[in-house]
Amino acid sequence: MVRGQCHYPCECGGVPACREGVPLVQDECGCCWKCAAQVGEVCHAASPCDSTRNLTCLYTTTNDLTGTCHETVTVGCNVNNNTYQHGQTFTPDCRTQCTCQNGTYACVSLCPNEALLPSAKCHNPHLVTVPGRCCREWMCDAAPG
Repeated sequence: MVRGQCHYPCECGGVPACREGVPLVQDECGCCWKCAAQVGEVCHAASPCDSTRNLTCLYTTTNDLTGTCHETVTVGCNVNNNTYQHGQTFTPDCRTQCTCQNGTYACVSLCPNEALLPSAKCHNPHLVTVPGRCCREWMCDAAPG
């Protein structure tokens, strides 16, 4: 059976000796060990690019079975006059954690209870700052008499 550049059952031969500085990687077929393809070299499922050097296989069209290894250029994020690298996690404040992903960033709350409203029995719920704590807590007013 042939799937793209993968041939099954696997026929690998021996483990290749790679030139200096080129890592040994398993192919994307899950079959054989290969020397990772470098910048400008032909790549495909049976001959993957060197991911340790940020290389990816760039195909000309979606129907191509082979491509060429190119360096992936990553872009940092500029947030509140601070620059963060691609993949870097940062906390703009004590209640928020963000991750930079190629020029854009996504954040999650480190205080999930702030988003959960208290029970209906809580009269006039409001968030209050607690001394010595980052996350605010819900406070309820006394029920009217």
